[in-house]
Amino acid sequence: MYVASAPSTIMVQNTSISEPHNIFSSNSAIIESLSDGQAIDISTINCQDLTFLLVIGVKNNGPLDGSQVVLVFWEPATSELVTGAPIKQLIGFERVQVVVGMTEFVTVKIDICQLLSNVDSEGKRKLVIGQHTILVGSSSETQVRHRIDIKLSGSMNGKEFMSE
Repeated sequence: MYVASAPSTIMVQNTSISEPHNIFSSNSAIIESLSDGQAIDISTINCQDLTFLLVIGVKNNGPLDGSQVVLVFWEPATSELVTGAPIKQLIGFERVQVVVGMTEFVTVKIDICQLLSNVDSEGKRKLVIGQHTILVGSSSETQVRHRIDIKLSGSMNGKEFMSE
């Protein structure tokens, strides 16, 4: 298995004057700078078309035709500020039939706001800025890693910005 196509960077447009804050803080302390490990409320971004296609190639090197279940996992961006996030979470799967010696491609649609976000203690869905990891495969020995850097861009208090 291998990742045939997927983005390496995704720019998320901020649609609100709200500032990013700690994902699981009940008093939501304001963070002055936009950096990896911080999170924004998904109500402040346009989630309508915030998806991407993950294309996975599955090659059959065995002696018989067969099927393979392609599992797609997500490891959230790391953050010292974030507590309670899953270590790894299943976000998609697809079964594919593969003829001997052939490669079949599986496409999984990933909704960033729904599948790559967490819910805080107040029930608000938050998206962590930084490097997320997509893992493809059924076991840690055969999993393929693909990193996606989620960055925030937009305007805040009348000034343009882009997270680093």
